[in-house]
Amino acid sequence: MAKFCSNTVDEWVFVQRLIKQEEKMKICSNWKRSCTKNILFILFTTGIFLNCSLNIVVASNSDKNTNTAILITLPEMKIVKGLIKRGDTASSLLNKYLPLKTIYEISKRSSDVFPLTQIREGRPYKIILHENHLVGFEYEINKKDRLVVQKEKDIFSINQLPIQYDVDLEVVSSTITSTLFEAVRKSGEQTELARKLADIFAWDIDFLRDIQPGDQFRVLVEKRYRDGILSGYGTIQAAFFTNSGKLFKAFLHKSDNGVSRYYDEKGRSLQKAFLKAPLAFSRISSKFTKKRLHPIFKEYRSHPGVDYAAPKGTPIKTVGDGVIKEIGYNRGMGNYINIRHYNGYITEYNHMSKLQEA
Repeated sequence: MAKFCSNTVDEWVFVQRLIKQEEKMKICSNWKRSCTKNILFILFTTGIFLNCSLNIVVASNSDKNTNTAILITLPEMKIVKGLIKRGDTASSLLNKYLPLKTIYEISKRSSDVFPLTQIREGRPYKIILHENHLVGFEYEINKKDRLVVQKEKDIFSINQLPIQYDVDLEVVSSTITSTLFEAVRKSGEQTELARKLADIFAWDIDFLRDIQPGDQFRVLVEKRYRDGILSGYGTIQAAFFTNSGKLFKAFLHKSDNGVSRYYDEKGRSLQKAFLKAPLAFSRISSKFTKKRLHPIFKEYRSHPGVDYAAPKGTPIKTVGDGVIKEIGYNRGMGNYINIRHYNGYITEYNHMSKLQEA
């Protein structure tokens, strides 16, 4: 085997580099002759893709006999962003850019995808203009989907597409001093995460009556970002919750039929016959008792139930699966609904602000 001293190795490496450099120069020389005619096209294409925000692109002509520059003016693109205000309609948003006849046609065709009459206050929208002519309109239906109206030649295509997020899997933890709601905010997260966490352990923990100072939680959750800003949460992959010294665990698992549910460390489903409470965040205004001062009749009566006070519009869940036995309104109970469960039990829900289809 040949041996080299350090100087010999350095010289050998240097020679090899020179040989490779000469080979590259020969290849480049031949390639340059064949590509001269295409340089203008390459520069033009690069200018479009890398400098699409500029109005002017300079492309040089590499012909030996000429020394000129070509100025190419790119079309101006403008995006108008905003939130739907009270009283806004598709017509009021678009009539500045489109005739009413075109807006009517778009609305008519959109009804099978998403009716434009259902745009709601507070939802984001985007109008895309090309040289002051509308070429696109986007409306965020919810946190998952958006309506996309896009002009292709003289025809508008209408589609419902998923919103694109940057998703990171992160760990969030905190210690409770008063409520789960407050603990989540203290950890720097949005209240949506508290609702998701309460939904997982709702069969084991009453988040109104069971929570104690010193309780802790730790979750592995998908956090969704748009333009670097937190826009909400995806799926909680795993969660630990310590309540009054007892540790509850939840792990997400998708079965062979595609249904995802939460299980404990022994593979037992967390879903049971009944939830511990129909509301996750609120306060108890009246407990189950045999003697309570009636707020209207001002006399003591039995109160065979629990009254939860919550902000208007708070969604209410039934404590278990079942079918509607009775639904309606009466003077004593207000808006009410009675659910018959498959095990024979009946639960009643009264004094609701309104009844609405999900």
